[in-house]
Amino acid sequence: MPRNRKESFYRILNKRLLKLQSSFRSVRRLANKSNYIFNQDDVDRIVKIVEGELGLLKTVYFEELDPSKNLNNLRDSHIPFEPFITIEGLEKNKKLGDT
Repeated sequence: MPRNRKESFYRILNKRLLKLQSSFRSVRRLANKSNYIFNQDDVDRIVKIVEGELGLLKTVYFEELDPSKNLNNLRDSHIPFEPFITIEGLEKNKKLGDT
């Protein structure tokens, strides 16, 4: 018997929101200066990524309720993310500067 679309939405939504909460908790745990080193620029980039994704999420859901909008191209969009530099990256940059 086919599932009810509303039931499917809530079943999947609950799983994804739990995963999202877990991911946020994991990033929050990095905000511990005793264990990690970060600066205001790092925090600004983290917040920019999160706020950008939240803005995109709001746009897709709110505009989806308006049938005159075509948002198929936004559902799979993401906020551009440039990875933070790692120790390996810092060492590589230093070696490039030495040559």
